[in-house]
Amino acid sequence: MENLTKENKAITLVALVITVVIMLILISVTTYTGIDTYKNVKVNQFVDRMQLIQAKVDEYSPDELKTLGSDATTYQAMAILETAYNNGEDISSSDISQYRYFSSDDLLNTFDLDDINDEILVNYNTREVISFTGIDYEGKIYYTQYKLPNAQTRITTAEVARELTFNLATEMDGLNASITISDISISNGTLQYQKDGDNYWTTITNYTEASKDNKINLTESGKYKIKLVDNVNNNQIEKELTVVLTNKPKTTGEFTEEYNYAGDSTSWAYAQSGGSWYVWIPRFASDSNKNIKFIKGNSNTATDNTYGEIDDYTVHNKFGTNLTGLWVNVNSQNQAGLDMIDLLDSDAATLTEI
Repeated sequence: MENLTKENKAITLVALVITVVIMLILISVTTYTGIDTYKNVKVNQFVDRMQLIQAKVDEYSPDELKTLGSDATTYQAMAILETAYNNGEDISSSDISQYRYFSSDDLLNTFDLDDINDEILVNYNTREVISFTGIDYEGKIYYTQYKLPNAQTRITTAEVARELTFNLATEMDGLNASITISDISISNGTLQYQKDGDNYWTTITNYTEASKDNKINLTESGKYKIKLVDNVNNNQIEKELTVVLTNKPKTTGEFTEEYNYAGDSTSWAYAQSGGSWYVWIPRFASDSNKNIKFIKGNSNTATDNTYGEIDDYTVHNKFGTNLTGLWVNVNSQNQAGLDMIDLLDSDAATLTEI
């Protein structure tokens, strides 16, 4: 009986020792795992902040970034930059003159980033974002996100090039035109337009939103350019369009059916009356070479605002002094594009409207 008791005590002691050893191992593993998890959380938070800052920085062009923040040429900034460069963090340059300094207040006031207490350097040429504090990862301090887990590839000027596209649609309403700029491919772009001969661009918007339409109203005939500038990298594209404004067709009891009108010099307004086709010819002036300028109302001002300044243009005598246009009888609706002067000079029956 005594021997059995001794054996039980020995077994209990061995079991206790084994239990203690296992607990120590578990505590060690748990502690290590907890520390490792904590480090990973800190790294992920650092990367998230840097990516958020990066996204805001990428919205600006190099010329714009060069004017933001403040001078970066301090000893601390140069030391951080040199360390990051020597660490192989994939930054393009250790030249402090290419960088701007941004405090946490700058991040709020310039980029509208709240609750971010970082200080950063930004290479205004490449938009690289470098932290002042950095983050410890596997025993090494990183000042950028580019080499850390879940980070972005470093962005260069070439890589931020974005495809620029947009479409134009014109709606005519007599002496007014509405131009819709649609299917814009980028956010953060500037839209402008310019009339041929002008030496300035008129801004439609300083900040485009991708796929959101923009409109302009034009009251002068002429050739126009529409320009989209990428505010991120200053790339740009232009499209041209020609706007021809004319007096609207006038209708009477003679013309009870709707007319078809495109509002330019090749697609006239057509109406049908009594089985015959008529085409509307807006009031115009012409020169000896048959160049035509359409007239506003029955004035002597052309829709491109130049007629009154040009002596060799005269209003066709069929319009007299009051008519804003004429309905001219034609053989069929397929005669679009016929010379308007020849039509008025012919013996075609006309229906006039003041």
